[in-house]
Amino acid sequence: DDPNVSFVKGKAAKITEDAASGDLLVDVEDTVAGENLHRRFDLVVLATGIVPNLADLKLPLPLRQDPYGFATGSAEAGVFVTGCARHPCDVSRSTKESTAAALKAIQSLAVEG
Repeated sequence: DDPNVSFVKGKAAKITEDAASGDLLVDVEDTVAGENLHRRFDLVVLATGIVPNLADLKLPLPLRQDPYGFATGSAEAGVFVTGCARHPCDVSRSTKESTAAALKAIQSLAVEG
């Protein structure tokens, strides 16, 4: 509700400092509005990165991982990896991927049965 606060869901392309004022000049792609913005701010907070919780676990099955610790399962082995175990993503994308993986698992059972 504060008119001095802006939330933008997007991808920051570039952040530079205006030497005269100390303000931050932000070039960002607003993914909700679908437009590129160039704005001036006195503070910018970026979302933190995601560290997969599988990275430090000893799993009871062979599961390949990328250099960052995200799982890269294979359908051939009957392993369907989705959501934040596979890559950083939001709830919507994770839900869609999980539904797709469940359908693929059902299909693989129907083919084998």
